[in-house]
Amino acid sequence: MSSDATPRRALGEALWAFAGTTAVCAALWQGRSALKNLPGYLSFLGDASTLIALVFLAVPWWLLERRRADWSAYALTWRPAGPGVLLALGAAAVLFPLFYLGFHLYYRTVCDAGAFAEMCQRFRGAGGGALRFSPKLLEDTLAQVVAVALPEEFFFRGYLQGRLAEAWPARRHCWGAPVGRALVVTAALFALGHLLVDGNPLGLAVFFPGLVFGWMREKTGSILAGTLFHALCNLYSDVLHRSFFG
Repeated sequence: MSSDATPRRALGEALWAFAGTTAVCAALWQGRSALKNLPGYLSFLGDASTLIALVFLAVPWWLLERRRADWSAYALTWRPAGPGVLLALGAAAVLFPLFYLGFHLYYRTVCDAGAFAEMCQRFRGAGGGALRFSPKLLEDTLAQVVAVALPEEFFFRGYLQGRLAEAWPARRHCWGAPVGRALVVTAALFALGHLLVDGNPLGLAVFFPGLVFGWMREKTGSILAGTLFHALCNLYSDVLHRSFFG
């Protein structure tokens, strides 16, 4: 076993990569207003979200290339494409109706209790039964896949979960996929990263979909299913917020 593959080395690299990447992303997010005021010749650096996406892609790329690692061993592959697409669509078909009911019940409960007064002034239930989609649905879909879901899955489920699995090999199986501490810790770091970057405690809720994305990665050996389902989740959340809150 090489020094790069030892559990201690794998764990240390993974945690340092998370800490460093999160610190850079948090700085970019907090400085997003300043980035928009850059001179014209630097205007291409003015979008914090784009820069954050590039960081999520660049850090794993550098770390893996530095070790000449096999990217497919970290699920950084689209294959198998067919099963990955079907798994993402199947998960959406099963989980989205349940999430719809939970979303409505949660906000109905907290708004009836008088919480989130400013937000709940706009709450109008399920919008008369009609779902409201973004007028730029195609553009938003492309942005969610390319600039949000892919970079985050590349870093968290691809690199980070793979590196943690070298430190903590999975010893159990769930619905045909190996699961263990690496999957759970990756989901926890995924949630913690959201909190540390934008400071919104609601970001901790992504722990739960993070578990699903991680399971998909282990089930298929690819980040494709998780990337597609991740993007679908974000788009569906946007639709529900438009529908419930106008």
